[in-house]
Amino acid sequence: MKNYFQPRHLRIVDEALIIAEETVSDRFGLTCSFWKRHPFDVKSLLGAMSWERVGNGYAQLFRYAKKVCEKRRGSDNPLVFYRIVLNDQRIISTTESEAVFRMKPLLVYILIHELLHIVRFTRFCCHFDHYDRLREEKTVHKLTCKMINHLPIPGIHEVASHFQASA
Repeated sequence: MKNYFQPRHLRIVDEALIIAEETVSDRFGLTCSFWKRHPFDVKSLLGAMSWERVGNGYAQLFRYAKKVCEKRRGSDNPLVFYRIVLNDQRIISTTESEAVFRMKPLLVYILIHELLHIVRFTRFCCHFDHYDRLREEKTVHKLTCKMINHLPIPGIHEVASHFQASA
């Protein structure tokens, strides 16, 4: 049987997303208008489209773009839209099998990590379609660990330590 997020898990996802978005916004001085110009949403495996495959990772970032000729005027109609798809099964199995991992700090790490990719892509630190994935992952891991270390969330330091060791 496959494990998917239940309503209690989705409440934790919502809490973690609020923390992640505020943390990234504070770090980079981002406003609501930034997120309007560079919208994203978060889906679990059940809410994802059939082609949005996550693989073995905790999450996968997808980028959808309109052709310039399809864009209407105004910032409320962005050219690019991002989707973060969470791997429910991997997240649940990790938090159940690893005694040190709690779901909320793990999700905060994952969501900050994916939001950092969005910020880096939109600020042209690297291009979504043409970049050294391994190097970008290491860079984003380091940034994420720096950002979460000061957060007053029980279990966050254990998550940071785990990802710093694997980076």
